[in-house]
Amino acid sequence: MPIRPASGPSVNVVPASAPAAPAAPVAPAATTTPAAPSRFDATVTRLKGKALDLVMDQAADEHELGKGVSFGLLQGNVKVAEKVALPGTDTFKELVTADARRAAHAQANPDAVWVATRAMAGASMGVPLGAGASLGFSGSVEVTSVMAHDVKGSTDLAATLAAQGKSMVLPLDAEGLQSLGAAPGSEWLVRGQTSASASLGVGRSVGYGIDPLTAAASVGVNVGASSSDVYTKRVKVLEGTRVFVQVGKQDTDSLGASIGLSAGVAVQGGNAVAELAAKEVEKRTRIAASISGSVTRGEKLMGAAVLDLATPAGREAYDYVLRASPGDAAAFIKSQNLGVHYAETSRTTATGLNAQVGTATLLATSTVRGTTTGTLEEPGGVTLLSQVDYGRNVGGFLARLAVGEERSVTVRAGSVTRGGATQQAVAVSLAVKDPKLTGEELVQLRRFGTAMGAPLDGLPAPQANLGKGEYQVTIALTGGDVERLRQGTDDELRLAFATAHQEIAGGAARPPWFDQQPTFDWYKGRAQDAQLGNDPNAKQAAEKEYRAQFGRDLGKDIDSQLAIDAVVKQVGAARSRPVGEWGKVLEAIGKQPSGDVRAVTLALRRLSTADVVSLSVTAGGKTVSAQPQVAAPPTIGDVTGPLLNAPG
Repeated sequence: MPIRPASGPSVNVVPASAPAAPAAPVAPAATTTPAAPSRFDATVTRLKGKALDLVMDQAADEHELGKGVSFGLLQGNVKVAEKVALPGTDTFKELVTADARRAAHAQANPDAVWVATRAMAGASMGVPLGAGASLGFSGSVEVTSVMAHDVKGSTDLAATLAAQGKSMVLPLDAEGLQSLGAAPGSEWLVRGQTSASASLGVGRSVGYGIDPLTAAASVGVNVGASSSDVYTKRVKVLEGTRVFVQVGKQDTDSLGASIGLSAGVAVQGGNAVAELAAKEVEKRTRIAASISGSVTRGEKLMGAAVLDLATPAGREAYDYVLRASPGDAAAFIKSQNLGVHYAETSRTTATGLNAQVGTATLLATSTVRGTTTGTLEEPGGVTLLSQVDYGRNVGGFLARLAVGEERSVTVRAGSVTRGGATQQAVAVSLAVKDPKLTGEELVQLRRFGTAMGAPLDGLPAPQANLGKGEYQVTIALTGGDVERLRQGTDDELRLAFATAHQEIAGGAARPPWFDQQPTFDWYKGRAQDAQLGNDPNAKQAAEKEYRAQFGRDLGKDIDSQLAIDAVVKQVGAARSRPVGEWGKVLEAIGKQPSGDVRAVTLALRRLSTADVVSLSVTAGGKTVSAQPQVAAPPTIGDVTGPLLNAPG
């Protein structure tokens, strides 16, 4: 049966008792005016209240007991944790208030106390093979139970603990579940995981010293592979005889490699003061660098259904789903048309570079590319989903020195196809940290917000140096926006990009690389020849002449021309493709300097009438946000989540 939203909880109306007979009149007692509480008494009362709240929160917080064991290469551990949802505590808000069914049961049953218990057992083993190679294996099983118990006094505590202990066994048959008489909102989750890994590391170290100094350097290469499988089964009691069941299976395989370099100087100290100075020298002279990369592939399979245990078919389905493997259970839900079946494949690549000198980060970059495709099947039809993600982070001293900022760009494209109709969306986000925001940059950000149709009212007045600044922007292209972008020509995209630069910079003319290309190419050639010939004077002379003629930075304009060339090339190649295949377009946008990303963002808005999801600037210690025009496009998780989780 299809998953439908649950009906609202019923409310029991209890008739008021009959009014008591009026009491005999009593002579009024002499009245005295109570003394007003002193400031000290009021403070004590307030502190008592805070202390009580603290004690209650501590009592309700999760308490954990664990035990580790070791048998040679095998390491194991067992943990049991429990939360008690006492009214008025954060645990109560998290466990009860946030769930409509539990909240309704708690309101109708004042003596009910919700308890969540989690038990986990795991084991792992590492096997060294010599020559830097090793194998690893691990496995774990975790059971979580959330149930309500009536606690009217201390005598009920032992019975409550015993009942909660029994509830840790997931009812694998309908009869056993019904015999518990569990309140709506009661829930069980069983999660099992197995994994295996293999790694190979090789390295070499060299050192040289003349007392009291010792210089050492090492380089190492590590290659690793891993595979893991996760299995889940979840049961949640709904209203009456209805229960929600969910099963899942996820397989993940990954391969990664890294190269690391480390060098430093050690100083031998003769006394405590010298030792302290030596450690400071070692810390500040340490040089470390690493390059890493990884590829991860994943497959996910899930099934979810609402079953009525009052019917023979519902009880039979429940018994099978709870006892079968997650894969077979999901296939059964699909074949019997009981609920929702979801299958997903994904691939993610990640690269990173990190360089440190002493305690300072010289350069840190990371890039993530991901593609995900999914098929969602339910009684109402089949939905095809695809999503492409690109993210790039650039930080560290060199980033601040070269471009004056640290930045993060994320771009996401996705499509949802159902009943032959396809909905597509693209979201572009840029976040920048500027260690020294200037008044000129602030004016450009204000122009950018106005051009985006999201004015930033209330920004501080421009100053020579506004200190640290941050800004972020996200735009969304949906539906017809994507089609309009597809229909645009390369020349229209170039014009929109050049006009965006002109508006943001507040210039009277468009950039020379657009309006005066021969002259621009001549200056560009001079700068490149000087760079190839390692002649900084000639390069500076070309840049100075260019600035004198156009009032612009030659290096930034060269970057802008390269940026629009890359974006135009990839947009042109992707026009006939679904947005789920726009990975190279996203990468072309994300790789550019933030000034060009802003110009691309404005150009995309102009060409496709995209909308602003968010836009904010922090300057002079003040944050100003523009009014959003739309919400961010939903991710695959946003689409599948409501259907694969218990109805609200």
